[in-house]
Amino acid sequence: MSAATQPRSTQSSASKRAEQAFERLVKEENRLSHQKEADRRQRVIAFVAKWQDNAMMISWKSDIRRLQEETREEIMLANKEMIDLRRAELRELLERDREDYLKELDTLKLSFHHDRI
Repeated sequence: MSAATQPRSTQSSASKRAEQAFERLVKEENRLSHQKEADRRQRVIAFVAKWQDNAMMISWKSDIRRLQEETREEIMLANKEMIDLRRAELRELLERDREDYLKELDTLKLSFHHDRI
């Protein structure tokens, strides 16, 4: 009987060792699976962060382009307005000079030159 029980105890200790080894393998496999999943999540997070950074850069660049275009348009309109003002002032100056010249001619009694001006 003791011989019969001895192989069972050897068998059961071998199966216990096999079961423990299997449990260790399962735990290691689970740990590796969790590590793999954590690595995948980190890659996804890094991808999303990079995408967001790129999106912000694109947005900033488009804002800068829009502001530059608006500035160009404002400068162009300001230059046009300044040219118009200069032309108006020049017309006024020429008209005043013409009137002064005509007055001068009148005082010198040379009003016949009016037609030539």
